[in-house]
Amino acid sequence: THTHTHTHTCQPLNPPPCCTVLLLRACSRFALQSASEKFNTISKEVKANAKPYGWYSIIHTAEIFIEGMDKSFDFEGDDMPDQGLFNAEQRPKLIHSVGAVAGAKFVSNGRYNYTGVFRGADQCFVRFSLAAKPTTKPPVTIPGIAFKCLRDSVPSANTFAMYSLAGQESFNFFQHDLTNHPPDFNPDLVDSATRQLKKKFESASQWPTMVGLSDMAAYEQSGSRVNEPIFPFRLVFHPVSDVHTLFPSEPQKGDSFFLDQLATLKRGPVFSVFAQREPWNPTLEEIGLVALEEAPSSTRFGDKDMFFQHQRMEDDVALRPDWAADIDAILEEQQSAPAPGYQFQDLPWN
Repeated sequence: THTHTHTHTCQPLNPPPCCTVLLLRACSRFALQSASEKFNTISKEVKANAKPYGWYSIIHTAEIFIEGMDKSFDFEGDDMPDQGLFNAEQRPKLIHSVGAVAGAKFVSNGRYNYTGVFRGADQCFVRFSLAAKPTTKPPVTIPGIAFKCLRDSVPSANTFAMYSLAGQESFNFFQHDLTNHPPDFNPDLVDSATRQLKKKFESASQWPTMVGLSDMAAYEQSGSRVNEPIFPFRLVFHPVSDVHTLFPSEPQKGDSFFLDQLATLKRGPVFSVFAQREPWNPTLEEIGLVALEEAPSSTRFGDKDMFFQHQRMEDDVALRPDWAADIDAILEEQQSAPAPGYQFQDLPWN
């Protein structure tokens, strides 16, 4: 009798739909696909299950202090790296555990000479999350975004932005500007968990509060490599006016209140993006906007499996060695700021 055997190995030619994101590592050809193929695969996974994966317990979150941080910087995939004995245990997302994901695009205004995806990218995802469960007494939320742009046949470009590592009193996700260099802090002004977390990241990067941008500038969405990447020192994601005022700042009920709020966002611009070209020049120039292609949705895959690579600031300094001394001076200023700690001024809203 003839038996049909179903194998789930991806053939070298044109990988079949078996290449779900959960099998990305088994499907080594995933990275070689076009940006839009990768976008569609991930999008399907994001939408497969809208139930949030949930917050980790205090005990579980303590694992972050024993897991190696280098993977956050060195793993180039789009789903969470394996770790453990035979890489069989999937790495948990211990901070920013709960969030909402939307397809998005970066629209450049074409006024500046930054390269790579800074020229524009329309196969992107933005994930909105809180770094920790919100508290009401005292009121604290710690909003942040992760931004991923897929590129043809090369790894995705990723960045992150937060207002503050310690958070804000307001429960409005869009109360403040977000930056990929959230201010460093005076160790005496924060709790020991925050101090330990920073120390942990320091095991992987000398400047752990800064996320580099050179990889975003290194390849365009088409996958073509840029010979001399041009990238800014720092980005600011400035919520557009109508989004900035959309949600209340008063404490809200429940620890996932922001998921329902985010689900009400409409297609269209959510952030104006500004760039600080050089560390010594505080001028911010508007370079474009992030626009949502759909409302952000809660997603088990986004919470549990989706990975956004952190880029070390060291990578940027390798190309711009003149920045190193400025970075040290900036961080020293931030670390010595009196309570409540150093804060960047928000750009004005009209």
